[in-house]
Amino acid sequence: MIKHIGVLAAALVGVGLAAPTAGATQIRGWTVVDQTSVSDAVAGEGVATVRVPGQPPRIDYTDGATIPAPIVAEGWGHIGDPDSLHGYVFDAFQQVVPTPTQKMFMVTTPDGQQFEYTHVMADDEQAVNAAAYAAVSPDGQWLVSSELAPVTRLLVF
Repeated sequence: MIKHIGVLAAALVGVGLAAPTAGATQIRGWTVVDQTSVSDAVAGEGVATVRVPGQPPRIDYTDGATIPAPIVAEGWGHIGDPDSLHGYVFDAFQQVVPTPTQKMFMVTTPDGQQFEYTHVMADDEQAVNAAAYAAVSPDGQWLVSSELAPVTRLLVF
């Protein structure tokens, strides 16, 4: 079941913890606390901070090259931006066919188990980058996604 939401408002508040790194651009009210570079070969799509209770946070990068071979063999060839909640990682996949008719969300548990949830796209869902991202509500009840652009609605699962 999909619920369409027209508008999403978000407020971001930055708290500076350390001095900016050399050459960093300052944004009013924000302070750079760390910086890293990762190859587009493994991080060209998205990034999520994964926080497993009792473990230090880790960064999860996604790109077409990070899609496991069995998932590619199933016909999923585009991966969108991931999200994470309580150590679970949520990835959005798009079919690699001329006109996608489905999107797939994969949930990876903190212990590495993976579960696939396939959604048959409604007639009015845009096929291009149909699975642009996965986002999870803070209470873990809702998975949110949308078409890539222009974003005129959110798809809530």
